[in-house]
Amino acid sequence: LYRLGDPEELEYMGIRDYIGNHSICLIEWPERGVGVLPTPDIRVRIETDGSARTLQIESASALGERIAQRYQADER
Repeated sequence: LYRLGDPEELEYMGIRDYIGNHSICLIEWPERGVGVLPTPDIRVRIETDGSARTLQIESASALGERIAQRYQADER
């Protein structure tokens, strides 16, 4: 959403068509959509250290917790 000038522009983009119970929507720069975007179920943080990258998943809801646990179980 880095090009977004105002969160209300999301309505004109049809954001509600993308977000639903049976969809996965990854949003970069979500702070630009505050007030229009729903609370996320998970937050993904990608950190770089030279050529290496670290992926962190943080849950923000019960569904997000189940997703994070599933990811962690797959990593083992």
